[in-house]
Amino acid sequence: MRLSSGAATLEDDEAVIESGAQDRTVIAAPKDGRTPAKLSPTVASLLPGAAKNKLAIAGAAYKLATASRTNETKAMTPIEDYQDVLQNIEQAVVQVWQQNPAMTNYVVMAAYDAAINYYRAAASQQEPKPVTLKGLDAKVFEAVKEMCEWRLGRAPGPEEDDLAPIPLEDLVACLRKLRKSVDFWTKQGGRQAYMQYIEKYVG
Repeated sequence: MRLSSGAATLEDDEAVIESGAQDRTVIAAPKDGRTPAKLSPTVASLLPGAAKNKLAIAGAAYKLATASRTNETKAMTPIEDYQDVLQNIEQAVVQVWQQNPAMTNYVVMAAYDAAINYYRAAASQQEPKPVTLKGLDAKVFEAVKEMCEWRLGRAPGPEEDDLAPIPLEDLVACLRKLRKSVDFWTKQGGRQAYMQYIEKYVG
């Protein structure tokens, strides 16, 4: 049995049997992109149960890690493609903040949450529930919604650019990203840290 790149590689069933390698088999997930080696029936029948279990676990872990990376890449794609959409929405938030300097991140959280629920329902072909926000929360939501409607191609926007409409599902992904960003900056710097940060780029 030959070990290569941290992975178990079965060269020859007979060599494994004759060398007694079944008693000291090292099984590890491959690091070079290959799927873990499979035991032939002959060798599998002679290996201890623990060794066979290790190989099975390594194979399962490899498949799980590959699926996780694939899903992660898919989840990131809308955000990478729509940086301009994120900036458009954040610009709307900053404009309201500049008119209301006492506004906090919690107002933005409420507005983003309402927008996520509103457009998630629309993406599911359901009638969005009426938004019940009041005061400054409602003002920020309306500013965010106005920008979203423009990027969906359903309303005129602040610019004359001929932009292709984005899918509702991708818009929801963008809003979720922004909502997480508010959480992050609130923990990092306090009640207005999110707006202080984004103002540097869209103010």
